[in-house]
Amino acid sequence: MSVQDGRKLQLQVGDGNAPVEGFSTIGSLQVSALDVRLEPHDASHAGSGPWRKLHAVGGQRHVRVEGDGLFANEAAEALLRSYALGGVRANYVLRFGNGEVLEAP
Repeated sequence: MSVQDGRKLQLQVGDGNAPVEGFSTIGSLQVSALDVRLEPHDASHAGSGPWRKLHAVGGQRHVRVEGDGLFANEAAEALLRSYALGGVRANYVLRFGNGEVLEAP
């Protein structure tokens, strides 16, 4: 098995079209920090006793990426800026240099 550089990734954003959503490349990134976690859903209630009950399925997923990179072009930069400042919720795809893909709504 060869060594892969998993610190490089490509960021893509969805256009929101249904039934097949298209994705455009926003840019490339050299990752300095990547945090992926699942916080379980607390299903405790008054009758649970002293212990927390965690729901077996579900929970809240978080992905945080930090790094330095380049936008694909000025239009990609303007699109991402407008989404961030406008509070637009979009689907994102992270494509890592080793071929792995992480999709996040």
